[in-house]
Amino acid sequence: MTPALRPGVEAEPGQIPVVGLCSDDPEIRQAIPEALAPAVAVLPLTPSAAPVPGLARPQALLVDAPLLEHPTLQPLWRQSPRPPVLVILRAEQLDNPGPAPRLGQDFVVWPCRPGELRLRVWGLLDQAQRRSQPIVCGPITIDRERLEVRLAGRPVQLTPKEFLVLQELAQRCDCPVHRQDLLNAVWGWEADSSSNVVDQVVRSLRKKLEPNPVHPRYIVTVRGVGYKLVSSPADAAASPEKAGREAGAR
Repeated sequence: MTPALRPGVEAEPGQIPVVGLCSDDPEIRQAIPEALAPAVAVLPLTPSAAPVPGLARPQALLVDAPLLEHPTLQPLWRQSPRPPVLVILRAEQLDNPGPAPRLGQDFVVWPCRPGELRLRVWGLLDQAQRRSQPIVCGPITIDRERLEVRLAGRPVQLTPKEFLVLQELAQRCDCPVHRQDLLNAVWGWEADSSSNVVDQVVRSLRKKLEPNPVHPRYIVTVRGVGYKLVSSPADAAASPEKAGREAGAR
C-alpha cells in the first residue's frame, strides 16, 4: 500500500517522493503515473485548475512543452530552490517546441520507454535533493529552502532577483559566470540580451555584501565575461593591478 503523504510538505524518510505532472494529453496523464508507481507519486497539475490540495508539494516537475508558461506553474517557478523540470516533447515538436525551456531544464521525447522515464525522474529527484542543501561560498551562505542569505553569519536581506543572481554565482563559486547565463537563468530565455538588468542587480548586491562596493572583494567583474563570486576575498584583493582592471571593467 502506498504511504500517505502529509499535506503541504515534501516527502520525508519513509514517504515516497512526489513529482508534479502538467499535461493536457490523456495518454500522458495515464501512462506516466503507471510507469512511476509505486516508487513515485504523481501529483496532477491540471492546466484548467489549481493544483490538487492536500498532497505534498512536488519535488520535481514533468511538463508538456506547450504548457511551460501556463499560469498553473507560475507559483512553482517562483519557488527557491526551483524544482527541477523534465520537459515532455513529441518528435514533431523538436524543431518547434513552443515556449523555450528554461536554463537547466532537460527534456524527453514522447512516447518513451518506461525504464528511461524512471531513470530520468530519479535523476530529477537527485537534483532536488542536492538543491535542498545550503550553498556555501567563502563567508556567504545561501539557504534555498528558507530563502535566507548570511554573510559571515550575519543575515542579509535581498530582493527576489538579487537572491537568484547571487544563487547562480554561488553555485559556480570561484568560477566566472557569463552575463547571458545570469540573464537566462533569472529572467528567462525571452529576456533582452542587450538589457543591463544583470549589472544593476550586481551593483545592488555589492552595496549589501561588500565592505566597499566601489572596490568589490566578493563579487568581482571578469572582463568580457561577467561576474565571479570568490570564496577567498583576500585573493581577489591581493593584486592592486588586477583590482584596477576589474574596476575599469565595471
